[in-house]
Amino acid sequence: MRDEVGRSRRLLIPEIKRALVTKAQALCREDVAANRALGQHGQALVPDAGNVLTHCNAGGCNRRLRTAIGVIRRRWRREKRVHVWVDETRPCSRGRA
Repeated sequence: MRDEVGRSRRLLIPEIKRALVTKAQALCREDVAANRALGQHGQALVPDAGNVLTHCNAGGCNRRLRTAIGVIRRRWRREKRVHVWVDETRPCSRGRA
């Protein structure tokens, strides 16, 4: 993002906003792709009737996929049994306003 802001010194405010929104959307798409890949690869590591431990909110900016949750969801969609231990949970925003 810093590069986009640095290059934007000659741009008008609406153009800067558009550039930053475009970059943020690209970052979110990358995060979704990474979480999907993590879910795909991670679910294969959990044996049938295996256990998964999650800590805190299980990560990720994408509310549907997350990181640990993506593994669990993939496993469940493949109709495999999995037990989930949740040792701590916090709100998604973790106290940010």
